Amino acid sequence: MKSRILELLNGLRDKAYRTLFVETQIETIIPFQIRAMRAKRNWTQKDLARESGMAQGRISLLENANYEGAVNVKTLVKLAAAFDVGLIVRFAPFSELAEWSTKLSREHHEVSEFSREIDFAEAPDSIVAGNVFSVQADFTDGSDGRLMIVTNDERLAA
Repeated sequence: MKSRILELLNGLRDKAYRTLFVETQIETIIPFQIRAMRAKRNWTQKDLARESGMAQGRISLLENANYEGAVNVKTLVKLAAAFDVGLIVRFAPFSELAEWSTKLSREHHEVSEFSREIDFAEAPDSIVAGNVFSVQADFTDGSDGRLMIVTNDERLAA
């Protein structure tokens, strides 16, 4: 695995290679992830279209790794909402992207919806320690409105 990262980093010395690498990662990973999450839920493209408010033909294009049209962030946000998952869009150093891309597996594409995640409020410290969570909360359920965020072994009450 380490040799694959080093080989990739060596190729990334070339600016044109870096540009193509980023483009290829996005064009490949997004369609595979959309298909994997849809399949995990036993949804058809029509089901996903209904859940996301898009046309079935658009879903078909988004699942096609050879589709050369642009995918914008608003479309990704609609898909995240339909799947009830988070979305991370950010700039990163090439070393991080290289390491991340060499570790991808089928499990990385199959993201569980929120209802299947661990209840962070009841999760053992060993699960959440060292992780940073961005949380929006609605306390209309009568709770006391306290929220525990664990980051780098520090506890912060909001």
